[in-house]
Order: sequence, then structure tokens, then C-alpha cells
Amino acid sequence: MRSAVCVFCGSSLGAGGRTATPQLGLHRKPYWLLNVDGYFDRLLAFLAHAAAEGFVLAEHVDLMLVDDNPERLLTRLDAHDPASTPKWIERTET
Repeated sequence: MRSAVCVFCGSSLGAGGRTATPQLGLHRKPYWLLNVDGYFDRLLAFLAHAAAEGFVLAEHVDLMLVDDNPERLLTRLDAHDPASTPKWIERTET
């Protein structure tokens, strides 16, 4: 059974405003993005830039599974083994 989070949706297969939940340590589900014909290339470049500038952790950007082939993406989701990623900030740091 798949348990994944889409970058733009809000259901159990989606994330909408929930993109911070792995940063908070609330889940370790992968984010996925079907990048048909390079539609999301600029978004991916933005995320890479945000990580390079330290705005987000590269480990959190790397949680996103991106592919241009739906079958291959589903195979990757099925095989996904979530890595332990650091929280963005610990409660003691607030």
C-alpha cells in the first residue's frame, strides 16, 4: 500500500500546506512530483536554489521523488525507504 504525499494536493496522497511536516518530524512519507514535459523544472530549480542558500535543508528537498514517467514514479514510491532526516528546528531552539 502506498503512503505518499503529493506536493500540491491536500489528501492522504497530497500535501498542499503540509510540506513542512517532515521538517517538523511529523511523518517520513515521500513527496512526489510527476514532472511531465519538464513542467515543474523551474520549481525544482527554485527548490535547489533555496537549499543552496540555506533557506531549506537539502535533505528535505531530497525527500521529493521526481520523475517524468508515472509507472517509474509509482515503482519508486513502492520501493521508497524513508531516511531519517533532521528536523528543521528543535523545540528547545524556539
